[in-house]
Amino acid sequence: PLAAWWHRVRTYHALEALYYAALYVPRLVPLINRWYAPRLSSTPTVEYGSNTDVMNFDCLFSQHVTEWAVPEERAADAMRALRELIERRALRVHFPVELRFVRADTAWLSPAHGRATAFIGIIMYRPYGARVEHRAYFDAFAAAMHALGGRPHWAKTHALGAADLARLYERWPHFCALRRRVDPRGTFLNDYHERIGLGDADAAGDAGARRDAV
Repeated sequence: PLAAWWHRVRTYHALEALYYAALYVPRLVPLINRWYAPRLSSTPTVEYGSNTDVMNFDCLFSQHVTEWAVPEERAADAMRALRELIERRALRVHFPVELRFVRADTAWLSPAHGRATAFIGIIMYRPYGARVEHRAYFDAFAAAMHALGGRPHWAKTHALGAADLARLYERWPHFCALRRRVDPRGTFLNDYHERIGLGDADAAGDAGARRDAV
């Protein structure tokens, strides 16, 4: 119990306090990252168990996150682009940068549809709920990933609209047609769905997809 308590203090409360201090002294951010990253992320671990036990983990305190999926063969290019934009803009960004690989699948709107994929995620913590500038970093990252054929993670922030998504997903019009067929009244639509064009047949570009959706 004491070891678990100390681990929580060191890896959660102390880190949150340090990032909060860095809001007033930004030059602390690289020092915090360099000290914490090897202590929290450098030891390989192997876990076995059910999906819910192994894949659920503590994301620490409040945060802004975004993640993009690029073709597997562009993973190295994407990581270089991320490093270059951080250095060129002298951004004070938080760790970690997450990189994971998944196989291609056939789900119409999966970011890994039709291609082996590398997911790259970035983060900016909000210590004690504070406002943290992240927009310039996230926008530059999104532009770099989009240029490499990246697709945004559906559960994380992105600014793409229907036209962009239709270019990224070859089955986008078919999904829109299917959505209308099973939910013609738009019962399950929300503001986000409207923004990305799922509620607008013309914006989705799916006028001809009704005939061959499924």
